[in-house]
Amino acid sequence: GESLELSLLGSTDVDISPPTIVLNSSQLFGVFAISTHRAATASPLHLSITGDGSALAHVRVPTGDVGQVQLITLETFSILASYPDLFVGDLAALSISVTKHLDQEVSIRPWGRGLLFSPPVIHFLPEHDRSRTFAVQGTVTGDIPITYELGGANAAHFIEPVESHILIKPPEGFIFSTAIKQSRYVGETSTLVVQLSASPYVGVTLTPAASCLDFTPGTLEFTSESTEAQIDVLYRTVGACTVQWLTGGPNML
Repeated sequence: GESLELSLLGSTDVDISPPTIVLNSSQLFGVFAISTHRAATASPLHLSITGDGSALAHVRVPTGDVGQVQLITLETFSILASYPDLFVGDLAALSISVTKHLDQEVSIRPWGRGLLFSPPVIHFLPEHDRSRTFAVQGTVTGDIPITYELGGANAAHFIEPVESHILIKPPEGFIFSTAIKQSRYVGETSTLVVQLSASPYVGVTLTPAASCLDFTPGTLEFTSESTEAQIDVLYRTVGACTVQWLTGGPNML
C-alpha cells in the first residue's frame, strides 16, 4: 500500500516531462520523456533519480531528439524486525532479506558507533535464500543511528535501507528487600526478596555463594515476564564469611 515518489533532475539544457513519477504496488515503472538542445554523444548527459534512495543514469541523446525511457524501481532490503532496546553487552538477532532473487552478489554492511555486528558484512549470493540472519551488540549507551553501505556486483541495482536507530541502555541492578543479617544464630533462617530493576531482553540468573550459609534455591532466574524472586537463607556455621553474588545467562549484567 506504500508509494514511492521519484523526482527526476537532468543536466543543464535537459528537459524532463513529467518531472515527478509516483510508483506503487500496482505501478512498478514510469515513462517520461527527455529532450535536449545539444548533442550528447561524446559525453553522456546525467539523469539523477531521487526518492527513498538515489541513482544516477547516463543517457546519450542526439540534438533535438525526444526519447522514451522506462524507469524501473531499484530493489531494496527489508529488515524483518525493528531493532529492540538493549542493555550494554546484550545481543539481539534480526533477519534481513532482499526483495528478489539475485543474478549477481550484493552485500550490505551495517554500522553504528559502539555497535558490533555479526557478521560485519552480510552477503547475498545468486541461487541462495533471500533472507539472512545477523546479530547486533551494544558496547556504549545512547540512541545510536545505524547506517548501511552496499557492495558487490549487484549493488547499483539496490537502494540503501533508510537509517535505523537502536537504544542501548546502561546495565540494570538487583534490589534486595532486606540485607542478610550481620549476626544470627546457627540454624536460623531468613527470606530475601530479590528484584531486577528492569525486564531483561533474555534470561538473567543470580547465584549466591558463601561458606557459612545455605541458599534455597541455589540460583535465581529472571526473565522478561518474571523480574522478582525469593530466596531462603540458612545460617549453618559459626564465624564470619562473605557472600558473593554471581550473574549469568545470555543477558547477564
